[in-house]
Amino acid sequence: MKKAYGNMKKAYGNMKKAYGGMKKEYGERENPYRMTDYQHRMTDY
Repeated sequence: MKKAYGNMKKAYGNMKKAYGGMKKEYGERENPYRMTDYQHRMTDY
């Protein structure tokens, strides 16, 4: 159980990292509403 939780945390960290890279890459050219919605979904994880 603990191991699965650790893997989940690792995967979540990688997802957050990828999201940060995406945000940097696209910046404000992307739809800001969609980006914040994505952010909310991430924090509700």
